[in-house]
Amino acid sequence: MQLCTKRTLSLSQAGFLTISYIPFSAKNVMREIMLADTVQRLPEVLNSLRQELASCHTEKKTLSAQERFNNPAELKSIVMQIMWHVQRRILSSLDGDLESAMKFPGKLQTLEEEIDEEDESEWSLKELVSVHQLC
Repeated sequence: MQLCTKRTLSLSQAGFLTISYIPFSAKNVMREIMLADTVQRLPEVLNSLRQELASCHTEKKTLSAQERFNNPAELKSIVMQIMWHVQRRILSSLDGDLESAMKFPGKLQTLEEEIDEEDESEWSLKELVSVHQLC
C-alpha cells in the first residue's frame, strides 16, 4: 500500500536536487535516499570517468607509436636510418687515420671535397682572431 500522495522537487542552496514526499512510505524514503546519494556521487563518478578517458587516450597514443615497429617495412626504414647515422659517426671518428683510409678507400675525401666542405661551413664567414690580437 502506497501512502504517497504528493511529491515535490526542489533545488537546495548547495545545488542538490531534493525530493519531498508528503506523506511517505518506506519504499519512497528509500528511493529518496538513493536519489540523493546518486546526486552527491555523480561529480565524483564523472571525474573518475574523465581520468579513465585521459588514461585511455594516453595509452592509445603509446600503442600507436609502438605499432609502427610491428610493420616490417617501417622497421627496416628506421633501422637503415640508424645504421646510416652510426656509420657516419664511425667514419668521422676515423677521419685522418691511415689504417682506416686504406680499408675504406671509397670513403676518402678528396682535397677538393674538403675545401668545398670548409667553404660551406659556418666558420667560413667568421674572422679568425690570433692570440696576439686578443692580448
